[in-house]
Amino acid sequence: MGRNLKLALWALGGLAAIWLAANLLFGANLLSYRFWAPQVRDAQREVFERSQSYVQGKISHLTRLQLAHEGAQGPQREAFRREILVEASTVHPDDLPAALRDYIAQLR
Repeated sequence: MGRNLKLALWALGGLAAIWLAANLLFGANLLSYRFWAPQVRDAQREVFERSQSYVQGKISHLTRLQLAHEGAQGPQREAFRREILVEASTVHPDDLPAALRDYIAQLR
């Protein structure tokens, strides 16, 4: 009985050591992830915002807002003006066509 008990204790100790090592490795990875993830996310967001598809989508959206602003009256016109200015602030002005850039400057 003593030999089987020692063998069982060694097996349990080995499993506990493996469990402890796995938790230490995972915990270190989790701490590293918490540190680096926000920086990686910010870099990915910046690259996305400078991508052609994002800029084209913003230009299209701003053009639709421009048409709606031109056809609106009263408080709706002011609401569209504010929306255009907010949306235009998310795109670098050099990425906008000259006509749209001038229109936005005129709204300011």
